[in-house]
Amino acid sequence: MSINTYYATAEPSTSSIEEESVPPPQPQVTERLFQPRYSGRVRQRRKPSSWQNQPSLAKLFKPPDDINFKGSFEQAADEASSAGSWLLVNIQDPLEFKCHQLNRDVWNKAEVRGIIEGSFILWQQENSSKHGQWYCSFYGVREFPHVAILNPKTRQIAKIWENVEDVVDVVSFQESLTEFLRTNSRASSKRQKREHTSSSTQDDDLLQAAIQASLEESATSSRGPKSEIKQHQGKQRPEPGPDVKVVSSVEISPDIKAAVKVSPEPDAGPSVTTLRVRLPSTMGGEQLRRRFFKKASIQNVIDFVWDHMLKAENVPGKGIENLVLKTTFPRRTLNKKATLQDSKLLNAVVQAEFDD
Repeated sequence: MSINTYYATAEPSTSSIEEESVPPPQPQVTERLFQPRYSGRVRQRRKPSSWQNQPSLAKLFKPPDDINFKGSFEQAADEASSAGSWLLVNIQDPLEFKCHQLNRDVWNKAEVRGIIEGSFILWQQENSSKHGQWYCSFYGVREFPHVAILNPKTRQIAKIWENVEDVVDVVSFQESLTEFLRTNSRASSKRQKREHTSSSTQDDDLLQAAIQASLEESATSSRGPKSEIKQHQGKQRPEPGPDVKVVSSVEISPDIKAAVKVSPEPDAGPSVTTLRVRLPSTMGGEQLRRRFFKKASIQNVIDFVWDHMLKAENVPGKGIENLVLKTTFPRRTLNKKATLQDSKLLNAVVQAEFDD
């Protein structure tokens, strides 16, 4: 077959091309692939929809972190004891809806908050936390939410809510708190301290009066000259009567009674923290409270404690070099050169002890 014959056979007929439909050309479109950075236009923000204005679940069931004491159970009890308040304990289980309902309907109410801030220290913990597990194990808590009022000094439960419905009902719970405060009023620690100081002063006055009366009686009954009486009074201390209590104090040697320089207490501020120091049990277990700068050293706190002991004449025959500070939980001895901020002792409680 010739070449001409092949091409003649391969070329389509004109009639078949005309029969096929050819689509029209697409119109020309001009588009911008990206918006220039500085176009001069001001974009209008979309107005949020109505559901976006509604509070989220996290806000509705938010725990009362602003009034909740952050710390261990012992620290919360000490804080309530020093403030003259009751300790209000709440143990939560995140899997129980009643616990979240308690946050929403009770702890976030202004009326309940006012009662708590005036007479209670709130300590809320989850049952899975370290402090929550200890509390549940010690007090045998099995049902949640657990709400109870404890005496901060004895750590005994003064009131517990057995019925959960009485707790989540804000009206019933508020009435229960008010009734408890009406029937269980407590004097603050400061007031008790003032009463104790005034009674001690009265006892000292009575002691001095009894000693003076004994001196006068001894001087009247004596037949010797007045000079011998004065000499006798200077050498011997007259014995008080049988109804008078004799207060003996430990003599402090001059080497041990070394004075220290204590800086004045700073005013409250962002760079200042409050520290509570508990004295050894052999010295009465008194708790001191004072403000310090966060950059103050542990040695500055020891100096303050030592100065308090010297003024109270309550030094157990040991020097300041034997006085150390220890944390309560976990128990560890603090470095005297470290600062309060580095030792994480902001608004904390420490124990003062004498090392051998």
